[in-house]
Amino acid sequence: MKFCSNCGASVALRIPPGDTLQRHVCDACHTIHYQNPRLVVGCIVEWEDRVLLCKRGIEPRHGLWTVPAGYMENGETTFEGAARETLEEANARVEIGSLPIVEGNRGQLRQVFQNLISNALKFNKPGEVPSIAIGCKEVNAHELGLSLPNEKDYCRISVKDNGIGFKEHYASSIFNLFEKLNPKSAYEGSGIGLAIAKKIVEKHNGVIIAKSVEGEGAEFNILLPYKRIDRNDD
Repeated sequence: MKFCSNCGASVALRIPPGDTLQRHVCDACHTIHYQNPRLVVGCIVEWEDRVLLCKRGIEPRHGLWTVPAGYMENGETTFEGAARETLEEANARVEIGSLPIVEGNRGQLRQVFQNLISNALKFNKPGEVPSIAIGCKEVNAHELGLSLPNEKDYCRISVKDNGIGFKEHYASSIFNLFEKLNPKSAYEGSGIGLAIAKKIVEKHNGVIIAKSVEGEGAEFNILLPYKRIDRNDD
């Protein structure tokens, strides 16, 4: 691109203020020209049947409520675009590694991850960029203090954050219905999200375990069988 489609003046390739990538900028009318694939990507976080918004972290319209999504950039994958938009607009870092394929109720398992991710975003440290890492780890029942019929029949999915964490002795009771470790004035919520997640995982013949150090984030390990044992709820 050599000339501005708005006024006809020449354009220069540079990074505009508040941006991270080079754009064609017109010095005459100050128009910034974006050349992107016409595909919108981002992250949608649900909580109790509601879509959660975030305050936009970049210009234009900095500080206004929005969904962390936007147009892909040239040369990036859909996941890379979604992660970038989430970091730019929601100031949250999301990392997703390779995940296994398991048999189960798609809607219910999706709710498990929605609840865990929502909690990770909600219980973040003030002034620090929330970071959520989701990936698959080796199943080691002894390490997790579990007894499994056959470890090879299970996968282990980890959801780890860098939030406020909790004291280790709450690792079991945190899954109790209406259990809330923090005052409602500081963190809103009904206290049923983790209880629902545990019920769904157990319904799929799996196990969910929480571990944390207060002030250093939390990690939730989900162990699920690759093959669904009970199909009565399909």
